[in-house]
Amino acid sequence: MITVTRRGAVCSALADLARRLLAHNDELAAELARRVAQAETDLADGFVVPFEDLEAACTTLQAGLYRYLAGLAPLDLPSVTALGRRRAEQGVPLPAVLHGLRIGFQYVWESLAGAVDPEDRDAVGGLLGQVTDFWTVLDDFSTELRRAYNEAVAARVRIVEAERDAHVEALLGLTAAEPSRQSAGAEALGLARHGRYQVGVLDASASAAPWQAHLSARRIQTFWHAGEDRLVCLASLSSLRADRDLLEVLPGDASVRMGLSPVFGDITAAGTARHRATIALRSIPTARTGIRRYGDDPLATLLASAPETAVELADRIIGPLLQLPEIERTLLLETLQAWIAAGGATGEAARTVYCHRNTVRYRLRRIEELIGCRVAEPRHVTLLCMAMEVIAQYGLRPSPS
Repeated sequence: MITVTRRGAVCSALADLARRLLAHNDELAAELARRVAQAETDLADGFVVPFEDLEAACTTLQAGLYRYLAGLAPLDLPSVTALGRRRAEQGVPLPAVLHGLRIGFQYVWESLAGAVDPEDRDAVGGLLGQVTDFWTVLDDFSTELRRAYNEAVAARVRIVEAERDAHVEALLGLTAAEPSRQSAGAEALGLARHGRYQVGVLDASASAAPWQAHLSARRIQTFWHAGEDRLVCLASLSSLRADRDLLEVLPGDASVRMGLSPVFGDITAAGTARHRATIALRSIPTARTGIRRYGDDPLATLLASAPETAVELADRIIGPLLQLPEIERTLLLETLQAWIAAGGATGEAARTVYCHRNTVRYRLRRIEELIGCRVAEPRHVTLLCMAMEVIAQYGLRPSPS
């Protein structure tokens, strides 16, 4: 609250004028309310501000100003504060409220001037001597009204954002909610129960702003939720063709890691979609960036869906290999990875790791001796592929045992 002190002694002639006008405040306020309503359509619209409300505000503020000029009371800034908050809640534009305030001060000044006897030099001189202070009071009123108005708007925005976040959290399954509540939340967000939707999950270090701007430019409506370790996006794909999804419209050179759910049709399935998008994110190797849809790499998706189990089983498969000294361990793992990537072609694997194909065969036999798997056995190769995928995803290290 602004603290305003009296800027000078109010002359007795001006105080007398203010007291006389205060006695007729109700009728003067009614006239002021009519002037404001005629000059400012935003305030005149009865559906926004009833005329009775406008007249009551004029009565209160004008009476407070007359009491101040009469030396009967300090400035009534609490009433200005209340007016600013109320007009913000009613949705009246701030310029319209400030314009109405200026009209009120002009009317009060005209009323004071009209009540002065031109032959009474003391009264005329007293009124003119208060010009600066009078209009400075308008500045005080305007400042407080603007502050209260903006504060109320900010509070309302916080409430709206909190409600919006609550609806998004319920849809994404971040809070317990029945399907009926999810449907109500979707309706509040302007989303149809049935449509085309997709969920994306990014690392928490990512910023939503550039992604939101990119998708908005393509008329894709998005809703975002920032958690401690994840940034989640719920997108409506109604503006895209039926055969397209976010993977086709997101930047191809993404510098972050993002997992995408499959496209789904029922908005109440967004929680399941978030879970699948999280799995898709985990399926991206830790050393890489990019965007991956759930199920695009079935093996990586399967392992990411049960990471603890995957790590435990991978350790059982290649644990002895991981116990080797770092140089030998790295050499054998790189050779095995190159051989898998080459589809079992030793010549191509040899070119990848810059050695002779016989060296690749020797290293593969060394791996067979260590872990008891045979690279000629399809089932064993499957296990090796799974173990190498786990290492790519989670960076498996030698266990203490």
